[in-house]
Amino acid sequence: MPPGTNDDHISVRLATLQHLAGELEDILRNLNAGLDALYDRVEPVVLSWTGKHARPSSTSSTSGTAAPRTCRPPKSGCTSA
Repeated sequence: MPPGTNDDHISVRLATLQHLAGELEDILRNLNAGLDALYDRVEPVVLSWTGKHARPSSTSSTSGTAAPRTCRPPKSGCTSA
């Protein structure tokens, strides 16, 4: 096809698509491995959290309610603020 022609067709080599699909699979495999490792590291930390971490509403009265809790690293646990 001569340069400069206005055609709506795209030509792609099958070998190129197969190569790119293989590279994409490798990238996804590496990402999944990284996510699995991250999940393994984060899960115990999240499961160690205790308490409710919500701020009282600005429209409700705070008299008679417990102080909001702040979370500390797992060794010290959560404490009242």
